[in-house]
Amino acid sequence: MIIYSDKFLLHDKPDHPENKQRLIAIIDALKKDSDLSHKIKNKIKEPKPAKEEHILAVHDKDYFNLIKSTKSMRSNTKNFFMLDQDTYLTDKTYECAVLAAGAVEQGVDLVYKDRKEPVFCLVRPPGHHAPYGGFCIFNNIAIAAMHALKKYEKVFILDIDVHHGNGTQNTFYQSNKVFYCSLHQYPFYPGTGSTEEVGTGPGKGYTLNIPLSAGTDDETYLRLFQSTLSTLKKFNPDVVLVSLGLDSHKDDTLGGLALTDQAYKKMTKDLLGLEKPLVFVLEGGYNLDVLGRVISKMMLLSL
Repeated sequence: MIIYSDKFLLHDKPDHPENKQRLIAIIDALKKDSDLSHKIKNKIKEPKPAKEEHILAVHDKDYFNLIKSTKSMRSNTKNFFMLDQDTYLTDKTYECAVLAAGAVEQGVDLVYKDRKEPVFCLVRPPGHHAPYGGFCIFNNIAIAAMHALKKYEKVFILDIDVHHGNGTQNTFYQSNKVFYCSLHQYPFYPGTGSTEEVGTGPGKGYTLNIPLSAGTDDETYLRLFQSTLSTLKKFNPDVVLVSLGLDSHKDDTLGGLALTDQAYKKMTKDLLGLEKPLVFVLEGGYNLDVLGRVISKMMLLSL
């Protein structure tokens, strides 16, 4: 199943790497693949916005109100407010961000009803750095994990974006119900994600960071990926949420890792082999060709 809306294109700044062309490239690729377009014909669902109280389970009220206040900005494609040096806000940002969070919650609901087929949440703006900027607005996967805990006892979040998901890690750093695991380039933005960061209090041992040197290739990455699956199996979660960053690909414009299409294909097969409810959530990835091509291949294996 796929959760997507054209409304995700409304949050846009054309000269910024995180712009609407990212999703357009993916949707175009899905339509051009005749085998895939037939398979997904009746599998695209329109998302519903997350409720305010669900977002407030992860973000504080002041931050939420700041994002919500952008609704009153003058509607003008040249009128942007910068949350930080990397993250822009427009009069459409709040609408898109609330919808993105709701889409991932909906993904959790779908796999709860039918655990056999994974869900791909093709959303933006991305979320795993939120509320700390980094192109992100609301932390979509963290909000969905909180939602999942109403249905499941244990949640595993696997983050394969090239950047460490500092926002997601911080949300569950003291929890033993949500295991956060990240493979990411290090040292690199946002500067977090060392091996020493393992959680605190009840959450000690439920955060696993695997920092990788620039240039890490398929062989090394996949070997370490297998170790994360061993950790996952030991934790034995009820549902697996994947922060899917395509910026670990060798051709990405913002990352420094060296994965190929084959690495994403192998990871997809391995995750499917777990036979767990599985939700993929789009995070980073800024090479348009890679985005469309790799996600198409992942979906062909999954749907």
